[in-house]
Amino acid sequence: KKLDDEIGDKMGFYTEPKLQAYVSDVGRRLVRAGSPRSFDYHVKIVDMPEENAFATVGGFVYITRGMLAELKSETELAGVLAHEIAHISHRHVAEQQTRALGYQILGLGAMALGATLGNADNNLGAAPLGISAALMTIMRSYSQEAELEADESGLLMMAQAGYDPRGLVTFLRSLRARERLTGLG
Repeated sequence: KKLDDEIGDKMGFYTEPKLQAYVSDVGRRLVRAGSPRSFDYHVKIVDMPEENAFATVGGFVYITRGMLAELKSETELAGVLAHEIAHISHRHVAEQQTRALGYQILGLGAMALGATLGNADNNLGAAPLGISAALMTIMRSYSQEAELEADESGLLMMAQAGYDPRGLVTFLRSLRARERLTGLG
């Protein structure tokens, strides 16, 4: 809840009640159909023009008004929300935060090692750089695995909620095509 308050303070929420109710209804339909619920889920529109959707611990799912503007159907909206809900139900967000904390502690240890034992005769002064590079590789591989798992679970959740899973596939293809055309990704 505290993180939700911070997101609202820093990014702002889009407060048009009918649109917020519509997006929340789609989210509730998905959660009822396919997500284990150990807490309530909340879907909120972030008042930003960028195309993005993300989730935080505690069942909070966010989609930007820029992303909403790019969606062509309720099915595409359901696909994006299902993907984010799947990240929560698989505990990807919580696990990522736990890993990040462990990596920060490891990185601090490497910095201390480099600062105290590093000299011209050994290469320990570069320890923080090597460990940081290794940790980034690990984080990326976990991230890819989590994204694929969220895609798979999101597609299943969509189908269980009565949406055509191909809607997410269509949206992801169009998003990928735009990324290629604009050089973003």
